[in-house]
Amino acid sequence: MAKCKEAATVEKQCDFVNSMTGIRCPREALAKGHCWTHYQQERRGRPLTPIRPRGLVLLPGNVRVPKPIAEVLQGRVSGNKARSIYEATRQAIEAGVAAWERQAAKQKAVVAK
Repeated sequence: MAKCKEAATVEKQCDFVNSMTGIRCPREALAKGHCWTHYQQERRGRPLTPIRPRGLVLLPGNVRVPKPIAEVLQGRVSGNKARSIYEATRQAIEAGVAAWERQAAKQKAVVAK
């Protein structure tokens, strides 16, 4: 399978545009105006769908949160800080993990003194 390059290093970008977000596929166009993955979707007669970003792992299950947290996440979407509720949730998880890491580093520094 051919490796696709990101848009910053390509001559022609894939023609696929996500109809929900309006964001264009960042990969290099290799065949019929599409990157390899979108070309394969089209060739197989499947609808063109966004490609999951590289490096992300799909976790199973649903996330249930209290109503105030759900409202905050929805606010991030309506405030254009996230494209979807899923992205807002991912951002919140990443921010929480980063805060844990900072807190652990501070505790190590205190113990080392």
